Amino acid sequence: MTQPTYAGIPQPEVLRRIAQRGRLLRMPRCQVQDAQQEILTALKDVAFDPAHALGATPLTFLTSIIDHKLRSNRRATLRQSRRCRPLDDQDAGEAVGVPALLAPAEPTELKIDVHDAIALLSPRRQQVCRGLGEGKSVLEIARELGCCRDTVVLDIAKVRLAFGAIGLAAWVQAH
Repeated sequence: MTQPTYAGIPQPEVLRRIAQRGRLLRMPRCQVQDAQQEILTALKDVAFDPAHALGATPLTFLTSIIDHKLRSNRRATLRQSRRCRPLDDQDAGEAVGVPALLAPAEPTELKIDVHDAIALLSPRRQQVCRGLGEGKSVLEIARELGCCRDTVVLDIAKVRLAFGAIGLAAWVQAH
């Protein structure tokens, strides 16, 4: 059985080249492995044409494509990490955005105070609630917390879910 080739270069050499270029960009091994799969798939649609190569060798052509794909993946990863900061430790343990401490309320427990509900939230979500209570915009709150706007919007949505889960849905809609 013959191995597939890309621009006349055998697949194992292409995989080594992708790993080498990924190490130069200081990519984690798991990202390099993902990039190998993605790049091999993309290379199936690319053909090396010596007439349009301006003197480039197939290896140079291949390296150029690999570098372009790796840098593109890296930029996308950086954009994503800037867009939304990782959830803090307490958020990681939550199921569907409702903290474990905020279980659905019994009808007799609906007398819960809003201040008590806020006290059950994570510190960051408490700061978001305080900022909203002070009339600050989402952008102002994001700047104060050192996170992006999308993170604050997500926190607001999770606070609404938490308040709704303990019977404060009407209060949330009124405010």
